Amino acid sequence: SAAPRTVRLVKGGRYLEQRADVDIVAVDKTGTLTYGRPRVVAVVPVPGRRPEEILTLAAAVESHSEHPLGIAIVKEAQRRGLDLPQAVDAQTVAGQGIQGMVDGRPVRIGSSSFFAGDPAAQWLERRSARLREHGMTVVWVGDPQGAGLIALRDEIRPEARAAIAELKRLGVKRVVMISGDSQAVADAVARRLGIDEAYGELLPEDKVAKIEELAQQGRVAMLGDGINDAPALARAHVGVAMGGVGSDIALESADVVLVSDQLDRIPYLLELGRRTRRVVYQGLTAAVSVIAVLVVATLLGRVRLALGVVGHEGSTVLVALNGLRMLFATYRGGAGPQASPGRGAQSPARPAGARAGTGGRLDAV
Repeated sequence: SAAPRTVRLVKGGRYLEQRADVDIVAVDKTGTLTYGRPRVVAVVPVPGRRPEEILTLAAAVESHSEHPLGIAIVKEAQRRGLDLPQAVDAQTVAGQGIQGMVDGRPVRIGSSSFFAGDPAAQWLERRSARLREHGMTVVWVGDPQGAGLIALRDEIRPEARAAIAELKRLGVKRVVMISGDSQAVADAVARRLGIDEAYGELLPEDKVAKIEELAQQGRVAMLGDGINDAPALARAHVGVAMGGVGSDIALESADVVLVSDQLDRIPYLLELGRRTRRVVYQGLTAAVSVIAVLVVATLLGRVRLALGVVGHEGSTVLVALNGLRMLFATYRGGAGPQASPGRGAQSPARPAGARAGTGGRLDAV
């Protein structure tokens, strides 16, 4: 009914009903709660080194990287007009980062574990902790002449906080964030958005295990977009993929695919599932009641058979018309679209400083 106008695909009617029963929503961070386009916000070198030196080393090694963080580092170096030397023998070190040779010197880029034993490790760790507390992802960079930090931030979607608040208003008991980013960054983002629980430093298999654990505690909907989310989407009771930026693998694994990347569609989908179930129950109750009355009345001779047949067919038409109301369903909520999604309407622009609404309901015209 109304669903195909807001989502690209719903793989079967049972997912409409399952959406109505959801009481736990698990959300991936990167590319879902955030735009998935990190940018460099700070470069912190050890005393005696310049920020440009650290950024140049990192960009040289990451120049052929397809990782979002590597791409962001290279873009920042280009924005600053830095000349990048040629890096050779660049290779990934599992679980730690990437390393290569720049101007004959070994360069390491990655996590703090990659710099165990470095003379400046404690100094860098203290500053790294402060940056992570503010929701930044921190990349360590260094060569034999000294190390430094590159802090990146992925912008949070402006509708994320309102969408999460609306989910809770609709009765979702727990909103859980699962992320491959550090626990400190996950906690910082969760605090900003009002998320109940945050789990960081999760590998793809860890995300699957977490979804399976949550599935034992309630009905779980998983929202994600990337390749790393595909296995977790498949294990949730309802997997929802962000259609605009989602990978083909994620779209294959998901049960529901969003047309847009707007998080404010999620409360709409939840309420639409509940409304759909109510309409189905109304139709079944009305049909069974009318048939029972007509059968009894006909057997008792109170109603002619022909009139009973007409009454039965009439009740069928009424049930169908009741179901057709869902074609004109509009969601009136703090986070959802307030115009009929059938016309591809986006959420109306909110004036600067205006607060997101807290009330919401799905109406059928």
